[in-house]
Amino acid sequence: MRQVELGSTRADEVLPERAPLWAGAAKTQITPPIGSLLQSGMTIESTGVLDDLYSTAVVLDDGETKVALVGSDIIYMEAPIAAEIRARIAEQTGIPGDNVLLNASHTHSGPNICVISPYEIDMEYREWLIRQVVDTVAKAEAALEPASLAVGEAEGLFAINRRKVVDGTSSMLPNYEATVDNRARVLRFDRLDGSVLAIVFSVACHGTGFDYRGNDPLIGGDYISPAKDEIERSFATEGAPIAVFLTGCGGNIRPRVLTPDGARFHPCTPAEIAALGRGAGAVAVRAARESHMAVGYPLAVAREQLPLPFQDPPTLEELRAYSADPRRSRYHAWADNLITMLERGEELPRTVDMEVQVLRIGGVCIVAMGGEVFVEIGLAIEQALQENHEVQIALTLGYSNSEVGYVCTASAYPEGGSEPADFYRWFWYPAPFKPETGDFVVERAVVLARRVCGLND
Repeated sequence: MRQVELGSTRADEVLPERAPLWAGAAKTQITPPIGSLLQSGMTIESTGVLDDLYSTAVVLDDGETKVALVGSDIIYMEAPIAAEIRARIAEQTGIPGDNVLLNASHTHSGPNICVISPYEIDMEYREWLIRQVVDTVAKAEAALEPASLAVGEAEGLFAINRRKVVDGTSSMLPNYEATVDNRARVLRFDRLDGSVLAIVFSVACHGTGFDYRGNDPLIGGDYISPAKDEIERSFATEGAPIAVFLTGCGGNIRPRVLTPDGARFHPCTPAEIAALGRGAGAVAVRAARESHMAVGYPLAVAREQLPLPFQDPPTLEELRAYSADPRRSRYHAWADNLITMLERGEELPRTVDMEVQVLRIGGVCIVAMGGEVFVEIGLAIEQALQENHEVQIALTLGYSNSEVGYVCTASAYPEGGSEPADFYRWFWYPAPFKPETGDFVVERAVVLARRVCGLND
């Protein structure tokens, strides 16, 4: 038995030699150089910095298992970069790569780092980014100390479904009737003296509030940066915690910033995106202040590669006609790539792997998926895991560990729209996913989560 020193004072209570849960947190700046191409703009060079970008991490240790929750202000976390980061973290800290969750904030005003991009990327920055993320986890691991966990959620009005059927086809317009998740979910880690060490928060919403086309093309974290700032400012005198953002399943959700008539989305100015972020951050602050204690151990992790199936691809003749159509010039390179493969006698891929990773933190079950997962899919997984109160809180994430594009509900396919019917070409896939893919993801994710969390089948 020993006494545990807390800051400059000593605790009166006598604690076991090893507290059951330890936590450490850190953040590192990852802002790219001015002049870098913006990921969403692709050919648009940044002219300044609206917000610095960060990689943030919380490392947890229950005495037997260590895990790392990492959030970075980038648009995607591709499988190749995730694999490289995980390998270096394992080498530098001893935390197994399987135990590292890498989530992207999905800001559309961040740097172009994706190898799937047909545009040139800054490989020097990409390598530096990898080193910065690894260093963030190493600093968090070095800062481990006894901690407790609280969980909470609060609801605001910061997001809205962006798919509305007009004249038989889905358009990117506000849909007041469609599913949306306006909750901010929070994991709050406190030191033994009651001060706040870290606040992990998640919302299911695109980082597309800032208008980098209508304003100066500035590097920034969209609403996420001012939201993190609001959390850290609100708790500055209560332990100066690090705010870690993990993006939820918001593939069909965007910020609820609308034109005065409410019919269209309004692209934010810098002042407006700051106000939007402060509002979302205030909801997370309320969730953190109203959070209740949860058991944060044991820790457990598992991950699985799910083969997501494609629909039947176009024929060689259809691809040649597509490539020759000037109205489809945006994706001529996509068609030409498939034409080249077929002319070489290569077989087009039938599936692409998406990682599903499950982390158990005591009574908390986190299900992290790659790609831009629709909100309905995330909610279906959470409902299945919580329907018998078998876990205290289930938290689903998209944009994690691998990027596979949009993972849509079956009902989205007959509606059309960019997510199920267009953006697959951006990833050079031969065809969209099959409509039942979303149901397949729910089924497999729930099975994996129940196993990791020790639930009865």
